[in-house]
Amino acid sequence: MLLIDWLKEKKGRGAGLARDLGVSQASLSKFAAENAVPAARCPTIERLTERAVTCEELRPDVEWHVLRGVSATPLGGSDAGFAAEIPGAPRASANESNFTGAPAPEAA
Repeated sequence: MLLIDWLKEKKGRGAGLARDLGVSQASLSKFAAENAVPAARCPTIERLTERAVTCEELRPDVEWHVLRGVSATPLGGSDAGFAAEIPGAPRASANESNFTGAPAPEAA
C-alpha cells in the first residue's frame, strides 16, 4: 500500500505518525504526495503502520532485500514472493545461505 493511500484510509492517524517520525504533518503529507520518503524513515513507517506500508513500496529504488538479508529472487523462481515477506514462511537455517542456496561453510 502506498503511504498516501494509508493516510487516506487511516484518517486522523497522520498526525500521530508524523509526531512519531519527528516530522511535521506537512512534511509527512509532502513525502506521501510526492512518493519521496527519505530511505532512513522507511523502516519506522513500516513498523508504525504495522507493515501496511512496506519499505519496498515506499522506496523501490533501495535494495531492501540486501538490508533484510534475503534473496532478491522469489522463492522457487515463481512470483510467490520473498520468504521474509511471507508471514510464517520458513527462514534459512544457520547452515544455509540466503543468496545461493548452497550450504554455508562449517564453523571452525
